[in-house]
Amino acid sequence: MENQISLKVTFLHRTYSKSNFGKLLSSRKSDSSYIYYGKTKKECKAQAENNNRTGVQWEHEYSIENIN
Repeated sequence: MENQISLKVTFLHRTYSKSNFGKLLSSRKSDSSYIYYGKTKKECKAQAENNNRTGVQWEHEYSIENIN
């Protein structure tokens, strides 16, 4: 068996305070997410970067899957 890494990327809706600059008021996950597959975490992250799915507005979750 061979392992494959998957990266699940979910958009975060964040609300910041206008009066207290930079203070995070709320954060919630979007209903939709994107999944990228690769042999390494670096390969998965590169795919997400190519599709502009990185930064503070995105949550990243890695997992390892077995391939037969």
